[in-house]
Amino acid sequence: MASADPISSRAWTLQERVLSKRLLLFGRSGVMWMCRERSINPGAAPDAGPPYQTSLGPNMKENESSDEHDQAEIMDRWMAIRADYSEMDLTYCADKLLAISALATEVGHRTGWKYLAGMWEHNLFSELHWRSTKRSPSGEDLILKPEKVRKAGFIAPSWSWASIGLGGIVDSEGERSDREAFDLTILECHVDTDPTFPFGPVTGGFLKVQARAVELAWRPAEDTEPMWDISLVDEQDLTSVGTPYIVGDGSLDPLDEHLDPALKLICLGMSKIKLGRQRIQPVEGLLLLPGESVGGTFHRIGFFRMNAPSIFDGAMVKTFII
Repeated sequence: MASADPISSRAWTLQERVLSKRLLLFGRSGVMWMCRERSINPGAAPDAGPPYQTSLGPNMKENESSDEHDQAEIMDRWMAIRADYSEMDLTYCADKLLAISALATEVGHRTGWKYLAGMWEHNLFSELHWRSTKRSPSGEDLILKPEKVRKAGFIAPSWSWASIGLGGIVDSEGERSDREAFDLTILECHVDTDPTFPFGPVTGGFLKVQARAVELAWRPAEDTEPMWDISLVDEQDLTSVGTPYIVGDGSLDPLDEHLDPALKLICLGMSKIKLGRQRIQPVEGLLLLPGESVGGTFHRIGFFRMNAPSIFDGAMVKTFII
């Protein structure tokens, strides 16, 4: 966000800024007038950066439908706005989906897409590839969920970016087109909403997929790579000095409590990704743990990139409910 004004850090104000044709903003440097073409801020310093400004594109006329190109542009803008929104603060984290519902309603009206707790069924494969930055709106590290997130209770299913309640998320735009499914089939995705308000809060939901998965041990990452905070190790394959090989990297979501070092993590493969001229294509996917309820359900706790994809050799395709 270019502006340091408090209004630019509040989650509720983003959809107002995106959807409004004209804005009058009261900030630290004075009163700013903005429209979709320009901004005027007489009190700003000569070297002041531009204000945050974006939109979903021109409004469609009544009874006009968007074409494939328009929908692709809307999706790109939604993904960028979603990332900005995730970095903004909420007094009540239960409002995570509510505070962006007007924007979601507009996207749904323009495209006809089905909305699923902050994601779109039309683009679900790509949108599942989010990763938490574990950085709060104030810049603090979020290893565990803040108290106000825990107090909010259920916000969204664990596969939705909204589930972490607070803190930034990323999904590298440059990598989206380089991903292809890795034996993944999305069978069903459902969320429980108010039938009169399908773009608002949710009270439950599940994702049902067929995929290959392996169970691996983990340990804290030894290097300082900011993208990954744990290493995934294959305890069945040892080096010459008897230590297990590191086969992948993981990024944990902010959790309710610290992860037990003895736990094995379920690594569900979703995609293969092309990285430059690298011959071996890493596999990306979800880090899961078994759910508390009976019936073989799972919940997401993070995201991984497997640099030794051969670890999945021999793993059978199974059905998972997350």
